[in-house]
Amino acid sequence: MSQSLPKSSLPLPPGPSRLPIIGSMHKLSPLQPIHIAVSNLGKKHGDVSFFYIGSIPTVVVTHPEVMKEVFSKPETADRYPYAVFSRLSNSEGLIYSGYNKNWHNLSGYAERRLWSYDDVVQLSERHFAPAIDRTIKAIEVLAETGERFDVHELLMESVYHLTLRTLFGWPEKIPADYPEITEKLRGLIDWFNDAAFAKPSDFFPWLSILATGTIRKIETQRDSRDAMIARFVNHVDHWRKADAPRTPGLVETMLEREDKGEINRETIHAVCMDLLGAVPSGVAATVSWYLLIMGNRPAVQEKIHEEIDRVIGRDGPPPVASDKNRLPHTFSSVAESARYRSVAPMAIPHRSIADTEVGGYRIPAMSQLICSIYSIHHDERFWNSANEYIPDRFLPEADGSTSKALTSLAYMPYGVGVRKCTGEDFAVIVSWLYSARFLQRLKFSTPGGVSLSEDEVFGLSVRPKPYKLAATRRSNGI
Repeated sequence: MSQSLPKSSLPLPPGPSRLPIIGSMHKLSPLQPIHIAVSNLGKKHGDVSFFYIGSIPTVVVTHPEVMKEVFSKPETADRYPYAVFSRLSNSEGLIYSGYNKNWHNLSGYAERRLWSYDDVVQLSERHFAPAIDRTIKAIEVLAETGERFDVHELLMESVYHLTLRTLFGWPEKIPADYPEITEKLRGLIDWFNDAAFAKPSDFFPWLSILATGTIRKIETQRDSRDAMIARFVNHVDHWRKADAPRTPGLVETMLEREDKGEINRETIHAVCMDLLGAVPSGVAATVSWYLLIMGNRPAVQEKIHEEIDRVIGRDGPPPVASDKNRLPHTFSSVAESARYRSVAPMAIPHRSIADTEVGGYRIPAMSQLICSIYSIHHDERFWNSANEYIPDRFLPEADGSTSKALTSLAYMPYGVGVRKCTGEDFAVIVSWLYSARFLQRLKFSTPGGVSLSEDEVFGLSVRPKPYKLAATRRSNGI
């Protein structure tokens, strides 16, 4: 019986040549966003490719089956320790921490106790819906004046307040210092979103001396953020102990678990940090893309308006989480938007902690592993007319079953494997409520009816280039 070859004797995946100091960076086009340049590299060298960014060995995967294999392995589930990410998170939380016992405990707790599907549905009724409806009213005021508005900025403000409300609840009496620390915390989160990139020193260690000032500022800003989060948590603790009138949020649930010795205060702070760091930028980018797509495609938007009017009514009750099945065209338009423009096109890079094998190739220990979601979402092998927005591909099958597109391995807006986004239900329901409630009450249009650019701005979440839309009120209000 033949034995498999030892990993050390397996070949490395194919890839471009390597030069001293810069590695293979000369093969990545500086004129393209990094996720597109990496995707093109995969097209040239295959579904598993290998190259160097500076001194860092890097593996890129561009096939869903291979990706599932790679990112389901414990030895590839660690996070690559970029200096910025590790210091922003202090190596805690779910998003940036290593693959360790603390991550496992927190991940299991979050999925079971905080944002299981049923938990998120309850959150949507208590916190998501009121925050979204408040934003609709603000847009309706702009609609009355005919004023165009910056969509992404409006959504960032809206989702930030939705996240605050979801975490810390909604007291009947707002503390005097609440607005001030709310705005200061928003400023820090915006700063982190701009700063949260790998730095040259991550790939060229000899440059680390130049990054000292940046790292020091990151640590100072992180400490300020953590102090503000602690103040919010202390407010919630005071409200519940005083039995003050309020709508409770996630932190109150966690404090009750802390009383029972099930979690500690550091865990509570880590969950707050994760949600405040990821939800505003991710959801705002997702909904920004959706509204841009709707504004550029009035025929698609009209079809959705017709469905909502027929099934719910433009003056009927606002859509809820369970209405996705009743509004298949609306849902398919949201699902296709997440494929057409992925807000996390390379997810967050992993690190291999040991040599492993994938598809007959050796993946060396300490390699950076990139999951190219963008490549898969735009691959003609898996999607007909992959670069076109075609929402009907996500409609239910003729027999009423879930669409093959939605269950395909090639559809992965929230990643794949053991580090797949644990807050997927949270993000899906929030994005759905924004999209469906907005279109029930509002019609969006571009200036002069001219299509706007759908080019991307790369950041912590990939969002559209800044744009403005006009809105027309469709209903008598909420």
